Amino acid sequence: MNLDLSMLPIAMPYIAAEPDRLEVWRACIDSISPRPKRQRSRRIGVVWAGGPYHPLDRFRSIRLGALKPLFALPNITWFSLQKGDSERESEPLADEFDVHTLGPAIQDFTDTLAILETLDLLITVDTSVAHLAGAASLPVWTLLPAYTQWRWLSDRTDSPWYPSMRLFRQRELGQWEPVIEEVCDALRAWCAAPV
Repeated sequence: MNLDLSMLPIAMPYIAAEPDRLEVWRACIDSISPRPKRQRSRRIGVVWAGGPYHPLDRFRSIRLGALKPLFALPNITWFSLQKGDSERESEPLADEFDVHTLGPAIQDFTDTLAILETLDLLITVDTSVAHLAGAASLPVWTLLPAYTQWRWLSDRTDSPWYPSMRLFRQRELGQWEPVIEEVCDALRAWCAAPV
């Protein structure tokens, strides 16, 4: 293709939600998490696991429990966009945190994209949802394992493919705790910034 990094991205965004789906999901999200006028609350989507048949899934997927420090941060409403075998794992968290499980109601990527457009941020491991948000130029923070694919390059906190993406990388394979601490610090700073 004769591309180099200075030529990326070629055109952004290159996808957008269908207006009718966006309207449906905006109403749904607003009913779950109305935005108070004077309070700085944020709505964040989360995906912690990829498809189990992906050859690198054992490196990229994370245990949901490891994300609890994120869920404990104030003034954030969390929306699980997780699909597949893990889509209901977040349901018990609703007793302890402001976490809402949307996975069972999501039919396809058109629903997922419409939901993403109603949120302030997506935090995800390296899944198709990360690429969906990136392709739509929506804010996305992607957690990467120490052993990752070539597309993420190395030693970068941004992605030349997706300007709206921020990368958080493991330093040691399997060690997600320092990554979660880094994301917590970044979230505190992000939430404190003017909306």
